[in-house]
Amino acid sequence: MRNALATKNLVAVSAARREAVLNAWQECDRALLCSLESGLDLSPGREPARGQVGFEEPAEAPRACQTARGVLAFERAQPQHFAILAAYGLGEVVSEALGAGFRHTITPLSGDLDAGRSNPSFTLAQAWAGVMKRRFASCFVDRLTATFSRGEWCSLKAALVATGRAESNLAEDELVADRSTSTLTLSQAVQGGTPEERLASVHRVRAELSTGEWHDVEAVSASGDDPARVTISAPGGSGECRWRVLYAPRETEPWLSFPQPVAESPLHISQVSLSVGGRWDGAEVRGGRALNAELRRLDWALDNHFELSAAAGCPGYAGLALRGRREQKLTLTRDMRCGSLQHALGHALGTDEPFCLQVIAEGAEFAPGLGFRVELIWPRLVLLACTPGAKGVRLTEEAACLPLEGEGVPSVICRVTNAQAAYAGE
Repeated sequence: MRNALATKNLVAVSAARREAVLNAWQECDRALLCSLESGLDLSPGREPARGQVGFEEPAEAPRACQTARGVLAFERAQPQHFAILAAYGLGEVVSEALGAGFRHTITPLSGDLDAGRSNPSFTLAQAWAGVMKRRFASCFVDRLTATFSRGEWCSLKAALVATGRAESNLAEDELVADRSTSTLTLSQAVQGGTPEERLASVHRVRAELSTGEWHDVEAVSASGDDPARVTISAPGGSGECRWRVLYAPRETEPWLSFPQPVAESPLHISQVSLSVGGRWDGAEVRGGRALNAELRRLDWALDNHFELSAAAGCPGYAGLALRGRREQKLTLTRDMRCGSLQHALGHALGTDEPFCLQVIAEGAEFAPGLGFRVELIWPRLVLLACTPGAKGVRLTEEAACLPLEGEGVPSVICRVTNAQAAYAGE
């Protein structure tokens, strides 16, 4: 029997190396322990024919440009999750050896990566428990949200878009045989090493009736031959008819075997430190005021505004993936135990000097003296609003901040330390 539990889902991505060009497959080298909501699905891109004479409503809806959309979510985010999503969401990665590990510095990519895409793209493979597997080319991080909340694990959620080039482990054979037959011979072998596994790999058998409708037929067994023979409960009657068999062929493609996940410690708010008001000197943050016990929540949102478009030479799926105007939002909620952040940062006094905000999350050691680490730095922020409020009986303040880009200064810097050598590399 097929396993249909979502807890058995698998997701893998090409973490270390990006795709060479748009719509080119890359090896999925990293399995991810993500939330159950994670995954991609295809959108056929149908365009209803409206406004044609003779019909009040559309009479047809042909496919124009197939795309894919979905989510990658991590309720207990690890350093590698920050690295993967930031690398493909921001686009520029510099990796360097650091003792027995590596430090990856990730910043926004200026301009487009190449003629077909603005950011690096990755390949994603997904297994829906024991039901089916599918691989998607050219996935992009369209939106990314990181959350650091009191009493909780650090979390990440990315909205993904993909060009729509995909393949699955399922095949459908169409053949002609007599209605009285009890055996159908397929075009290839069926996946499975036991009779039970092979039968579970046969998803559906149908016969076309003389009236033109399709009738489902029960599959009884599937042989281990190549090609396989499927034994069925014959529908009865006489004369030839068309048959369709949906099944999982024997797995020979490398992408159908998923890699193992890399073990890293998840990050908790208790491992996070935050400072505000310091100065970025081009390498490190100098000074600043610690906001630890009073921190309630910090949310960082990145939006790349990707547009996927059909293009010549890419029949059936998108041939362009270009970023719109990159936008970021940073929202900090704290207990208001002292004066407003506006006063603390001088903005209430009429000055608009940008300030720096730094978040550091440190996990367990993976080598002597070297631990997992995620560092997020916004070198130049300005306050948009500071809103007083209350949570229960406690005074709170919500500060909306806008990251700024400077001359030679990126709007955001993500630095990840772990044991992996590269992310989104060539």
